[in-house]
Amino acid sequence: MASHKIRVVLFEREPGLWIGQCLEYDIGAQAASLRELLYNVRRSFAGYAAICAERGMEIFSDLPETPREYHELWQKAAAQVTPLEPISFAAEHPLLVPEMRAA
Repeated sequence: MASHKIRVVLFEREPGLWIGQCLEYDIGAQAASLRELLYNVRRSFAGYAAICAERGMEIFSDLPETPREYHELWQKAAAQVTPLEPISFAAEHPLLVPEMRAA
């Protein structure tokens, strides 16, 4: 199975509201804690991949570009976050290898 690297910037927008935003594709998640956010990021990608498979779509083909502000947050990020294992889906989709940084 092919692998595909993605970057996800994690940040707390306000107390109790964590955001995870992928830089390569405009897909993300939110949660009340960083621990929950790591789970929700995986869930967002898995759910999106399932929808693509159901519709016979190429994964990521319909997602717009990520807004520039998230790339800037990535550059300023203070800490590397050890991700969970790679995110895998059905055989026809790539194995996603996330690199995460907390800003």
